[in-house]
Amino acid sequence: MHNLQLVRGSVALVWLYQGLWCKLLVRESRHQAIIRAVPYLEGGRARAALFTLGATEAFIGAWVFSGWRAPEAALVSNPYAWNVLLGPQSEHFSPAVHPIAFACADAASFLEACEPASFDAFSLSNIEDGAPPDYIWRLRAAVRRAAAPDAIAVFRSFAEPRLRTDSNWAAGDRSFLWGSVNVLPPGEIDRCQRS
Repeated sequence: MHNLQLVRGSVALVWLYQGLWCKLLVRESRHQAIIRAVPYLEGGRARAALFTLGATEAFIGAWVFSGWRAPEAALVSNPYAWNVLLGPQSEHFSPAVHPIAFACADAASFLEACEPASFDAFSLSNIEDGAPPDYIWRLRAAVRRAAAPDAIAVFRSFAEPRLRTDSNWAAGDRSFLWGSVNVLPPGEIDRCQRS
């Protein structure tokens, strides 16, 4: 039961931080800039929209944290969150077509040791967050080397993107905590922001 409360609390804190702290109490400038970028939201309308959005996010956070009507709270928070918060799965997922091999290793070292052009896809979550620039360069070079010709790479980061790119899919992603989710061919990974 404590694990469920920890997960629920973690999800709730994200909503509370984004709504209560960033939009209602501190009113961070980047949140204000996003609202001001919406057409027809100038002046008082922008302030009202920021307040409404912040209050809604804070309400969702409190609701998720409370555990009251958890399936509905999870669906409002994230359509796939109820799988994490409640356990049962909403959909039947087919088994993997190819077996997945798990390796416990440094990502750059592992990829450098693999055959060139041997990977069809990469999913690198938060590996670059806080990494030194020389390691990021080394990791990206290893990804490019290990990538098959039509490979795709997914770079996830907690950091908010510095630049707007068409490769950032964060807005449509179903996960809880991503600032950026860049999906692109490995040859183009230097378009992603560096942490």
